[in-house]
Amino acid sequence: MSITISNHYINELDRSNSQDVKSSQNGFLKGRIVSFIALGTATALSLTGAVVATLFAAYLLAAIFAAAALLSIAATVLTGRIKIVQPSTTNAPQINIQKEPETNSKENFENENLELKKQITDLKASLEDKFPIEEVESLKQELLQKQTKIEEQELDIENLRTENQNLLTELENIKISQDKLKIEVEDLDDKSSAESVNSEVSTEKETNHENLSSVISEISNEEISQHSTEKNFIKLKNVCSNPTKIRKN
Repeated sequence: MSITISNHYINELDRSNSQDVKSSQNGFLKGRIVSFIALGTATALSLTGAVVATLFAAYLLAAIFAAAALLSIAATVLTGRIKIVQPSTTNAPQINIQKEPETNSKENFENENLELKKQITDLKASLEDKFPIEEVESLKQELLQKQTKIEEQELDIENLRTENQNLLTELENIKISQDKLKIEVEDLDDKSSAESVNSEVSTEKETNHENLSSVISEISNEEISQHSTEKNFIKLKNVCSNPTKIRKN
């Protein structure tokens, strides 16, 4: 398994190192100032305590000043910028200010880069130990198979969605056709009802025609009979008006 470290990452590390260098320089200057202030304060307090102890024999005040001086020295020691060295001949402690090495030099940057490269190499080796190439390749193949299976399932789902949409469209078309058939059936029912009514009207017309014909025939017969009666009546009248004819007859 290989791990690639981009130049962008290296540049970020260099920039971070530069910022750390600047921060350390600023800290060194601040620490040096604090060290000188603490040293001056401690010296002044020590001298003041000695004068007070000598002139006024105020041991209590001398102890307070000495304690304050020791506290100042302790605070300076905690900053890490000075180092207390045990005296060789005198009883008073000696304070040595340690000079920090120059951090802006090309050599320091090269050393830091070498250290970073060593750390990166160690990290690569550690990762290769934790994740062997065979296991990584096996995991890759498994992931590819799962991804392929997921893509196939997504394709099947898409096909089912398309088929479902087609079925819905077909169902809608069937509903439309059914509505059309229903309208046609209703029209046929209306036509059949109209034909039935027309048939009944025609039958009624025929019946009425027959009845009318019968009535006309009866009326005609009555008219004929009446006409014959009128003729007989006229004949009878003529006979009555001429009795001679009656005798002859």
